[in-house]
Amino acid sequence: MIFVEAEKISSFDAIADKAEYLKDIFGEGYASSALNKKNPASRRESVAGLFLLERMLNKAGICPSDFSFVRDLSGRPSALKGIFDFNISHSEEYVICALEVAEGARVGVDIQSPIAVERQKRLVGRFLSPDEVEYYEKSRENADVFLTMWTRKEAYLKYIGSGISVDLRAVSTLDRTDVSFFDYICEGCSISICCRKDSHSSPVISSSLLLNSSAVL
Repeated sequence: MIFVEAEKISSFDAIADKAEYLKDIFGEGYASSALNKKNPASRRESVAGLFLLERMLNKAGICPSDFSFVRDLSGRPSALKGIFDFNISHSEEYVICALEVAEGARVGVDIQSPIAVERQKRLVGRFLSPDEVEYYEKSRENADVFLTMWTRKEAYLKYIGSGISVDLRAVSTLDRTDVSFFDYICEGCSISICCRKDSHSSPVISSSLLLNSSAVL
């Protein structure tokens, strides 16, 4: 089962002064990567993500302090020996977390605020694969197409744990047979969730923000 929640980062500002306790929840090493960020905006985003993750784990009946949270060499987070996987993303004023609870769980998520059409055109050749470029050019009247390709690609790379170190033009998110994608629109932002092909059921959305399914791809 995959659970998804999206929130405004500002909804966690009221408890931001209690962020130090996250070290007790997730371990000092993992939590400190968020708490010690020098950029105030980056710290705020990362701390909000941990607050959201803690809330979702508690709802799922999982005590996060029972697990060791680590990052692999690519920076992908996980919980050692946990029968769950999670992924967090933020964009401007929004934060989203996807949590899969199952043996062999694996999930990636990305949220992206709108990108101006002129900037999209500059990014197409640098980040989209040939088949994605073709699809985009045929659908250029639909501004959501590029955003969905972007969030799908980011979610997939976070799913496999490669980050953006690979050539993004070599990665297509169209007609994949190894993973499934679920796409949404929320407050004008594009959201994509990448999960195992055998994760047949749609994610369970529990959020104060409205997520509408997107079918642009």
